[in-house]
Amino acid sequence: MQIRTPREITETAATVGAAKANLTVKNPSRLLLASCLAGVYIALGGILSLIVGYGFPELTEANPAVQKLLSGCMFPIGLILVVVLGAELFTGNNALLIPSYAKGSHSFGLVMRNWVMVYIGNFIGRKLHRRNCFYIYNGLCLRAYFVRTLPRSHHQHCQSKSIDDMADSIHKGNRS
Repeated sequence: MQIRTPREITETAATVGAAKANLTVKNPSRLLLASCLAGVYIALGGILSLIVGYGFPELTEANPAVQKLLSGCMFPIGLILVVVLGAELFTGNNALLIPSYAKGSHSFGLVMRNWVMVYIGNFIGRKLHRRNCFYIYNGLCLRAYFVRTLPRSHHQHCQSKSIDDMADSIHKGNRS
């Protein structure tokens, strides 16, 4: 592996930043999709961190440091997915677009446009991940709730209900 000087690192960052800035103009739909995926990957890393870090109270009761270690080992999975799969994360674009702007490869308006698109895409991706987790988890829980609490004669009716209908009937206090 070749060791690079600080100047070479800056030049490489400027080259990559110029390519990212040009992606804003040449293919904005790909940029938005890649940034949505980055939001999903980071949300996935956060969920894994919480589940694994706090999901074993028996294990971490004797040694609380294990909880922090397990949690800290899971979150980078989201970052690894972003890097390996080529997604566009807002923080990475902050680091890479400034050297290319300082070099004069593109305008500051293009930097701002890229940042706004990537930020919105990361936000949308995180929201989509949260929505999917909510509906999958709550759908399973609601079906189990209805099957447990309704008489046997209503079970077929429960299976034919949509998740939204079941949630609405719980909020209204009607379990039929």
